Amino acid sequence: MAATPSNLLTLTSQLMGDAQARLRQEAMTSSNLDTIDKLISQRDAIDAHQRRIMRANLATIDSDPTIQENINDLTQLASELAAGVQEMRNATSSIKAATRVITVVEKILSLFGIA
Repeated sequence: MAATPSNLLTLTSQLMGDAQARLRQEAMTSSNLDTIDKLISQRDAIDAHQRRIMRANLATIDSDPTIQENINDLTQLASELAAGVQEMRNATSSIKAATRVITVVEKILSLFGIA
């Protein structure tokens, strides 16, 4: 069975939640205030995208033919997103990976026409 756009958005949201949890964990164990601030900033940016997904009308998205054509691109982006989350091993790599996650999520949201 083919993935629907709403399934991919749900997966994206779950992966973003994983990234947020990792950033929260890194912030809680860090002793460097600058690093903590950067981690919190990255987490806040991901949270803003999460709110955009929560406001989306998933039923409308599933029936939009233009969006349905983007499923292959979205599948690739979801894979990149999962890889980015996997790479979050320490505070420095977490910040870099979160930046990549945000970039991929922005691409995903634009494909769905979510501003």
